[in-house]
Amino acid sequence: MTLGEYIAVTRKRNGFTIRQMAAMAGVSNATICQIKTGKISSPGWWNVVKIAKVLNLNLNRLSSYDNE
Repeated sequence: MTLGEYIAVTRKRNGFTIRQMAAMAGVSNATICQIKTGKISSPGWWNVVKIAKVLNLNLNRLSSYDNE
């Protein structure tokens, strides 16, 4: 499972749309979609931190996922 897939699964499990999660994280919808599809192979540390905070995810766990 890639980072993007893991974020997508967790987002759905939390009941958020992409737009809701993007707004709460302060990240664009386009960025979320590109992470999900793997078009952004390195989404940037702060984007990952913001998304992890919204989804209540452990950053150490996220670091084990590859987005390629």
